[in-house]
Amino acid sequence: MNQRHTTPAGRSALGGPLGAILALLLTAALSALIVAMIIFAPFAFIDTGRNAATRGLAAYARSIGGYFAGLAQGQLGDARRSAAAWRSLIEAARRTAELLGISMALAIPLGAGWGALLATARRPIARALLFGLNTIVMALPSFAVMLLAIEAFATLTLRTGYQITLVHGYGLDRHLILPCGVLALRGSAYLARALEIAQADVLAQDWIRAARARGLGGLALWWRHVLPALRLPLLGILLGMLRVMVGGIIIVDYIYGWGGLGQRMLNFRPFELASADIPLAISAALVLVVLFVAVDTLGQLALRYADPRLRDLKG
Repeated sequence: MNQRHTTPAGRSALGGPLGAILALLLTAALSALIVAMIIFAPFAFIDTGRNAATRGLAAYARSIGGYFAGLAQGQLGDARRSAAAWRSLIEAARRTAELLGISMALAIPLGAGWGALLATARRPIARALLFGLNTIVMALPSFAVMLLAIEAFATLTLRTGYQITLVHGYGLDRHLILPCGVLALRGSAYLARALEIAQADVLAQDWIRAARARGLGGLALWWRHVLPALRLPLLGILLGMLRVMVGGIIIVDYIYGWGGLGQRMLNFRPFELASADIPLAISAALVLVVLFVAVDTLGQLALRYADPRLRDLKG
């Protein structure tokens, strides 16, 4: 009897918050190693024309080891420039958080309204247009949408002299329109389609048909029965939307020159071993990976505690 209760408890402890934290730490460590191996790869596999001491597998291993040794001591690269590198990393993280937070605030109501239209549209033409727009937005990569938007607004400004938005740089003003618009559009398209599928699944349930048979319909049916049933799927949908937006923020940040983690990660000089940008690029990539994995971990824990069936597995 005791054996039967002890084993599930042990498994749930490892599969609960402790297991999630261990998985987060392991993923962050492996991701940091992989990113460092990729960024320092030119010193091992490409003839840079530099001194032989800065090339080859030995230099490659020393570069990777040196980065992690410095990081363990709280340094990003050269000790003289470490403080400036940390300030740059913190500033980039703040800018990324601003861009992601504002984009999410726009994407949630836009996606909810879009999903409601997809779910309730009855005219074939309207439904085809809504579904086609959703498909196009989801199919186009973020960098393609960003480049098209920059070109369109730049052309509009050139021909009319009216500047609706700025097409490069950081600022909590008109600079926000393009990068936030691209990220919010991608996130809302995902949210709209996922909500439509989840709502269609709920409406197909027997208890919904029973409620309709009792004369319940319209907004009353949606408010009393459909909305409560959507609360649990909505957690997973929002988690998926956030994944899409975090994945797109890197290239949007870099193309737009927002100055966030994406630009810090991609803007470095790969053939200069002493470049202060290299440890900063690795650290920026590590912060993005930790953000992605942390969001995923928190989402999974939220789903676990929100779903009574999963909550009962805790023993």
